[in-house]
Amino acid sequence: MQVTLIVLSEGKVKGKEIPVRTFPFIIGRDPQCQLRPAGASVSKRHCAILIRDNKVFVHDFQSTNGTFVNCRQIMDDIEIRNEDQLTVGSLSFAVRVARLPSVNRPTPPPPSKSKSEGSHEVEEEAALLLLGLWEGTAPEEQITDSHDVPTGTTIAMEVTPEGTKPPAKPEVSKKAKEAEADTSKSAAGILEKYRRRPRL
Repeated sequence: MQVTLIVLSEGKVKGKEIPVRTFPFIIGRDPQCQLRPAGASVSKRHCAILIRDNKVFVHDFQSTNGTFVNCRQIMDDIEIRNEDQLTVGSLSFAVRVARLPSVNRPTPPPPSKSKSEGSHEVEEEAALLLLGLWEGTAPEEQITDSHDVPTGTTIAMEVTPEGTKPPAKPEVSKKAKEAEADTSKSAAGILEKYRRRPRL
């Protein structure tokens, strides 16, 4: 909480802002006070500004000339609010109270997407990836050489001379075949969902 006193009394210091940094903030002529006006109308320990339960109060120390809030003399403590007028002897102040956000309150987490939204995005990305793999790369993404021949990864192919048997293909395990089939089914399912989705 930030509390500031703005001098309203006529004179050189009219309009001066006095930040209240320590609590209790004691006003009086005593050297121990935080604000020491020189006028005789101010008692040695005139009044204090306090904070209790996140509220600002002013306490009068039974001063000779009294402490006033909004032209009403106070006895003991009274709560003061933003833009109240505080009169101490012959001096008048406007009180500015600015409440700061509570530090003890945890910062709320950023809004998270619901599970359905998140999974929809994952499916969307997977579908786009599959489309890219199955339908080929878009023409603008293909890289060509100086003769307009597409460049990129090549696959080695063995050519067997006529009259000879091609080498036997290596055996693929049953598990590997099942895994490949599951992956293909999943990919086909995602792609089908993507194709059926409503267009925006």
